[in-house]
Amino acid sequence: PLHEFIRKSLQYKKWMNACMTRDNWTCATCNNHGGDLHVHHIKLFADILEENNIQNREQARLCEELWNLNNGITLCIECHKLTHEYLKNIEKQNKINKPLFIYQTSMLMKGGKDNGRN
Repeated sequence: PLHEFIRKSLQYKKWMNACMTRDNWTCATCNNHGGDLHVHHIKLFADILEENNIQNREQARLCEELWNLNNGITLCIECHKLTHEYLKNIEKQNKINKPLFIYQTSMLMKGGKDNGRN
Protein backbone atom coordinates (compact mmCIF):
# COMPACT_ATOMS: atom_id res chain seq x y z
CA PRO A 1 0.00 0.00 0.00
CA LEU A 2 1.00 3.60 -0.62
CA HIS A 3 1.19 4.58 3.07
CA GLU A 4 3.72 1.81 3.72
CA PHE A 5 5.83 2.90 0.76
CA ILE A 6 5.84 6.49 2.04
CA ARG A 7 6.81 5.49 5.58
CA LYS A 8 9.68 3.35 4.25
CA SER A 9 10.92 6.00 1.82
CA LEU A 10 14.19 7.89 2.15
CA GLN A 11 12.24 11.17 2.12
CA TYR A 12 10.23 10.03 5.16
CA LYS A 13 13.39 8.95 6.99
CA LYS A 14 14.95 12.34 6.27
CA TRP A 15 11.82 14.10 7.55
CA MET A 16 11.93 12.05 10.76
CA ASN A 17 15.63 12.74 11.23
CA ALA A 18 15.11 16.47 10.68
CA CYS A 19 12.32 16.54 13.28
CA MET A 20 14.37 14.61 15.83
CA THR A 21 17.43 16.79 15.20
CA ARG A 22 15.33 19.94 15.65
CA ASP A 23 13.97 18.50 18.91
CA ASN A 24 17.47 17.52 20.07
CA TRP A 25 16.50 13.83 20.11
CA THR A 26 14.24 14.58 23.08
CA CYS A 27 10.61 13.66 23.71
CA ALA A 28 8.53 16.84 23.53
CA THR A 29 6.19 15.57 26.24
CA CYS A 30 8.33 13.99 28.97
CA ASN A 31 11.76 15.38 27.99
CA ASN A 32 13.43 11.95 27.89
CA HIS A 33 16.51 12.19 25.72
CA GLY A 34 17.40 9.45 23.23
CA GLY A 35 16.13 5.91 23.37
CA ASP A 36 13.25 4.63 21.28
CA LEU A 37 11.95 7.84 19.71
CA HIS A 38 9.19 8.27 17.16
CA VAL A 39 8.11 11.25 15.10
CA HIS A 40 4.40 11.83 15.35
CA HIS A 41 2.37 13.67 12.71
CA ILE A 42 0.38 16.24 14.66
CA LYS A 43 -2.11 16.39 11.81
CA LEU A 44 -2.82 12.76 11.04
CA PHE A 45 -0.77 11.18 8.27
CA ALA A 46 -3.94 9.54 6.86
CA ASP A 47 -5.78 12.88 6.87
CA ILE A 48 -2.98 14.54 4.93
CA LEU A 49 -3.10 11.78 2.32
CA GLU A 50 -6.88 12.02 2.06
CA GLU A 51 -7.20 15.81 2.04
CA ASN A 52 -4.49 16.16 -0.61
CA ASN A 53 -5.96 13.27 -2.62
CA ILE A 54 -2.60 11.53 -2.74
CA GLN A 55 -2.94 8.49 -4.98
CA ASN A 56 0.63 7.70 -5.93
CA ARG A 57 4.28 8.02 -4.93
CA GLU A 58 4.94 11.13 -6.98
CA GLN A 59 1.98 13.00 -5.46
CA ALA A 60 3.25 12.03 -2.01
CA ARG A 61 6.77 13.17 -2.83
CA LEU A 62 5.47 16.58 -3.97
CA CYS A 63 3.01 17.15 -1.10
CA GLU A 64 4.55 19.93 1.01
CA GLU A 65 2.15 19.35 3.89
CA LEU A 66 3.32 15.76 4.29
CA TRP A 67 6.92 16.88 4.80
CA ASN A 68 6.28 20.00 6.88
CA LEU A 69 8.60 19.89 9.90
CA ASN A 70 6.09 21.90 11.92
CA ASN A 71 3.69 18.96 11.66
CA GLY A 72 6.18 16.56 13.26
CA ILE A 73 6.89 16.16 16.95
CA THR A 74 9.44 13.86 18.58
CA LEU A 75 7.97 11.52 21.17
CA CYS A 76 9.23 8.55 23.13
CA ILE A 77 7.29 5.35 22.58
CA GLU A 78 5.33 5.75 25.83
CA CYS A 79 4.23 9.31 25.04
CA HIS A 80 3.46 8.34 21.45
CA LYS A 81 0.96 5.85 22.83
CA LEU A 82 -0.93 8.83 24.24
CA THR A 83 -1.54 10.41 20.84
CA HIS A 84 -4.91 10.60 19.13
CA GLU A 85 -4.36 7.65 16.77
CA TYR A 86 -3.45 5.26 19.55
CA LEU A 87 -6.13 6.54 21.89
CA LYS A 88 -8.80 6.44 19.18
CA ASN A 89 -8.49 2.65 19.17
CA ILE A 90 -8.66 2.45 22.96
CA GLU A 91 -11.60 4.89 23.06
CA LYS A 92 -13.54 2.49 20.87
CA GLN A 93 -13.05 -0.09 23.58
CA ASN A 94 -14.30 2.43 26.23
CA LYS A 95 -11.04 2.26 28.13
CA ILE A 96 -10.07 5.91 27.88
CA ASN A 97 -10.00 8.74 30.39
CA LYS A 98 -11.46 11.37 28.01
CA PRO A 99 -10.40 14.49 29.99
CA LEU A 100 -6.81 13.19 30.12
CA PHE A 101 -6.92 12.36 26.40
CA ILE A 102 -8.16 15.86 25.53
CA TYR A 103 -5.49 17.50 27.69
CA GLN A 104 -2.62 15.38 26.35
CA THR A 105 -3.66 15.83 22.74
CA SER A 106 -3.97 19.59 23.20
CA MET A 107 -0.48 19.70 24.72
CA LEU A 108 0.93 17.78 21.75
CA MET A 109 -0.75 20.22 19.38
CA LYS A 110 0.92 23.07 21.31
CA GLY A 111 4.28 21.29 21.15
CA GLY A 112 4.25 20.22 24.80
CA LYS A 113 4.67 23.83 25.95
CA ASP A 114 3.41 23.15 29.45
CA ASN A 115 6.38 20.95 30.32
CA GLY A 116 8.85 23.79 30.79
CA ARG A 117 10.81 22.88 27.67
CA ASN A 118 9.76 25.81 25.51
